[in-house]
Formats: sequence, structure tokens, C-alpha cells
Amino acid sequence: MPTIKHNRLSFASIVLMLIFAMPGMTDLFTKVYATSSISDILDSLLDALPFFGDADPLPNQPSSSSSPSSPPQSPRAPSLTADSPAGCSQSKISSIKASGYDGDNVPKNTVDKNYNTRWADNGIGSFIQYKLESSDIICRIDIAWHKGDVRTSDFTVSVSKDGSKFVKVLSSESSGETIYLERYIIPDSALAAKYVRITVNGNTENDWASITEVRILSQSSPPSGNHTLVYDLTSSETRTILPIQMKLPDGTWSQPVKYNFDTGASLPTDVAPEFLSAFGYGPDGVGSDPSKRITLPGKIKIVGLDGEFDLPVMVQDKAHYDLFRDQPPPIRYPLLRVADILTEVSMVFTNEETTIRLRDVPIPELADISKLISLPDLQRRDGTPTSGYQWMRVDFINPSTGGAIEDWFGLNTGDDKLVLKKQSVADVLQLPLTRTSSCNYDSESTIVFKEASKPAKLDSAPVQVREETCQFARGGEPRNFGGGPAFLSEYTLILWDMHRALLPV
Repeated sequence: MPTIKHNRLSFASIVLMLIFAMPGMTDLFTKVYATSSISDILDSLLDALPFFGDADPLPNQPSSSSSPSSPPQSPRAPSLTADSPAGCSQSKISSIKASGYDGDNVPKNTVDKNYNTRWADNGIGSFIQYKLESSDIICRIDIAWHKGDVRTSDFTVSVSKDGSKFVKVLSSESSGETIYLERYIIPDSALAAKYVRITVNGNTENDWASITEVRILSQSSPPSGNHTLVYDLTSSETRTILPIQMKLPDGTWSQPVKYNFDTGASLPTDVAPEFLSAFGYGPDGVGSDPSKRITLPGKIKIVGLDGEFDLPVMVQDKAHYDLFRDQPPPIRYPLLRVADILTEVSMVFTNEETTIRLRDVPIPELADISKLISLPDLQRRDGTPTSGYQWMRVDFINPSTGGAIEDWFGLNTGDDKLVLKKQSVADVLQLPLTRTSSCNYDSESTIVFKEASKPAKLDSAPVQVREETCQFARGGEPRNFGGGPAFLSEYTLILWDMHRALLPV
């Protein structure tokens, strides 16, 4: 075939003239490309024709909003990663090299916005390396794996300032559930680099490294301000008790008052007893009729963390405020409903500390998705004992006999123990009971989280068994719930954007 010489701009003009000459096409074209730039339109027209394609060594760098063309199959797997930090945008790549490649499966295929092409090299330790146009702070890398829906690839990500000395920033595995881009947050949000290297150590089928698409995201400077708050639990604490300030009706901010940050709270965040007079109520709130409890728009600050957070607050009834008078801190604290702020912050609970980060800050605990165990999202579900967001299905098992029963369980960060119903759970399982009070017994039960993405359970965990005629938490029907050391000694709990995941300790 003879060589075709052309001018891209002239040819594009001819194509556009032909399109606009067709009846009705002007309006249609304008609507379709209303949000596109002229350069994008021209590129898409020209790239559709193979002999007019871009001949540069690297394809045009995609914008952060563009998506590669995809084959017509393989569903996208749910992501376990957090959203990117603010200011984290797609890096421009100036060159690519690799340890080797197989035939037409060359390195530049990983930035051509096409899931049907790939870079491939055979052998443990095969790598592909990207040089960025500028040295920035690497905050995220997205990788799409060839045959990523049928096998998992073991890999590491390393970065370098000079291209010779590399520092490993991530070691992980692909999910094995999708052929599309998977997000990997880079934990060190203050590490600047000009070179990014992905090293592949085989997959579950063979020793090939095969990547279809890569996207690197960075930011020019690290986040500033108080974007992360670490609350260290004392030796006697088993819950996250943090001071907050509440905006009062007159527009001023209250003095700090300690609140219990609880995933198990069904009702909106308490208007604490200290705030009642500022809201125009006496010490008994709305009085003795709980049906008169009132929900109001509220705003809080978390002491030690930047930002203000909108959330509903509730003026409670006399019985509720009697609890604070009968059981003052450190026994009982006002509850903050964690679900109401999880679109603005992430929270990581361990048995030693709780870390709260603004949504702009990466969550390093999510970096290695191969270790994460996803739980059902925080949401209201049909048939649950309360209207809270924390419920999931579990199996309670007698460790001695193996007998099992399925029931609802509420994973609550605001509790310091695991509580089981006596008559409908413990007695059915024939758990051995040691009475500790008129309502409660000590026992042990294995708890299997059957809705988890991977096997997860608490073996022979200490539990408190409660008579179902007694009060559970702050009232309501009998239920299984709790958290505290028995849970956090086995798993770290990660919450973000209404998602939940466990990380084995």
C-alpha cells in the first residue's frame, strides 16, 4: 500500500464539513459533543481511522475522567479502596520501559486506553516502569490486569526520584474479580517521585506479567492542616470517646463535650444534657413522652480535626436523659451516630487507637486489598431488630458441640462487649452459662461473619448472655450486638463512605 501523506487538521476540517452538510446532523453533533473540547472531537474522529492514527511513541495521555475502551464482558468488581485525596490527579507520563515484552504486547499498550491490548513479559520479577513529566507525590495507582477476572497477580509498586534507587511503597495482589482498573492507594502521602515501577511476581496460573492499562495519580504537595486525628485508647478504655463541639441555635459553638462514636446508634446524634438549655429545653428534654422526641439539623466539630460536619441531632425524652444522670461518664456518654459523618471522614478502629481522617486523606489500611475482608455496607435492612445501619447475618456456634444458629448481629463500635440473646440463641445452642447478675451470664460463642467476602470469625469469643426480658442497650427489642476487645483483638475495623472492611490483626 503506498504511503499516505496528510495533514490532520485539514483532513479533520473536511470530515466536519461533510458531517454538517447532512440534514439534521448539526444539532445532533452539537448535543453529542456538548461537553467535549474541539481537540477531543478531532482526535476521536481521526483515531477512528487506522491510517490517520497518532504516530507518537506514546499515545495521548488520558484525562482523569476518561475510561479505556472495554470488551463486552466481565463485570466490574466492587472496589475496596477509598476515593482519591483532594488534589490527586492523573500524572502525565513522558516515557515507559520494561524488563522485556512479548511480541506486540509492548509497554506503551498500558496507556492506550484500550483493555484489549496489553504489555506482557514472562518471568518472576518482570517489571514495567513509568517516567513522569514532573516529580510529584504519588497518591494512587490504577492497574487493569489481563485475565484479571480469572486469576490474581502478585505485585509490588516502587518509586524513585532518580530512576536508580527505588523504594517499595506497596505490596499487594489483584482481586481476581475484574478486568477493569483496580485502585490502589499509596499509603505514604508525602513521598515525591519521578519514576514508578510495577514489579509482577507471577499470577495464580503462571509466571507471566500481563497488564492492560495503568493510570498513575499524584498531587503537587501533601495535605496540610489537621486532616488526621489519632485517638489513643487508655488501658481502661474499650470505646472511642472523643470531644466534639456542637453548633448551638444562637450560632455559637459549645464547649467540648465527650461523645461515644457508635456505629450501632439507631437514632440521630444526641443533644447532650449540657446543650439542652441552649436548645430551649429543660433537663428532661421533650418530657416523658418518647414520641415527642424531635430531630433537628445540626453541625459539629471534632476537636483536633479540621472541618465542620452537618448531621441530624435529636432532643431526647426524660428516660433517655435519666440514663446520663444514673450512669454518668465514664459509664455512659452521649452517642454520635457514626453513619452520619462517614461520607466526610474515614475511621479505623483498633484495640489501641482510633484514627479519623478527612475524606481527602488516603487510608493506608486499604492499601493491600489481598488482606481486606469486606462486610455489608452500612445501610438499613429489612427485618433487623432496630432501624440502625450496623446489622449483618452471622452464625453463632457452640464451640463444644458445633451446634449453630443464624441470626442478626450488630457490629457496634460504641460497645465494650459482645451481647447475645439468652432464650432464642444461647439456650438453643445450649451454651454453658455462669450467672453474673439477675439479667446477665458469662459464656463463650464462636461467631462466623457469613456475609463477609472472605472467611472471618471469632473463635470461642467471650460473650455476655442476657435475659430477653431485660433491657438491651438503650431499649428496644432483644438483639445480638457489640464489639470491644473481643472483636478488635482479632480484626481492625475500617469504615469509609458507608463501606466496612476488616483487616486481620
